[in-house]
Amino acid sequence: MDEEPPNNLQALWQSQPIEPRRFSPKEIRDKASRFQRTVRFRNLREYVAAVLVLVIFSGYAWTANTWLAKAGPALIVVGTLYIMFQLYTRAGSLPVPDARGGTGVTESCIQFHRRELERQRDLLRTVWRWYLGPLVPGLFVMFLDRFIKAWARGGGAIVASLGSALVAVLVFLGVWWLNAAGARKLQREMDALGGATGEDP
Repeated sequence: MDEEPPNNLQALWQSQPIEPRRFSPKEIRDKASRFQRTVRFRNLREYVAAVLVLVIFSGYAWTANTWLAKAGPALIVVGTLYIMFQLYTRAGSLPVPDARGGTGVTESCIQFHRRELERQRDLLRTVWRWYLGPLVPGLFVMFLDRFIKAWARGGGAIVASLGSALVAVLVFLGVWWLNAAGARKLQREMDALGGATGEDP
């Protein structure tokens, strides 16, 4: 009897439907709770960093001796306040509903967790608009002020000024890359929820 060619067997095996993993309500609640804690701690770190930026750059703006030197740090302060506002209004953590519906919650915990993953994913994808972008005007003015002063001195001062600007660009690209990677990770978690079930274990 002829044997079926190996490549046909492989194609047959690959064509078999894959049964998605199904999560119990308790697993979904645990996942959602851990995710909200992660969001909460992340935002706390961002708020602490933002307060430090506000204090430091407010001091720079206050002590600077020219209007151009004052404008850069002042714009950084404004941009940081905008970022804090976005974190508070768009990126905050939310309480996890009871998946069993015993407390009158109308949406399931699965739907809540999927929507929260999507919300945070979209925020990470648009980090240029609400997180990095607001800082660009202030940094541009600050580097412009430094470059003008470096140009007057000439030589190595110009190279150092351009080098510091390049470092800032690389840092921004690094932040963007990390957030893009985080968005892809959240998308994979959303895909894994495709087999979730709302039935009680």
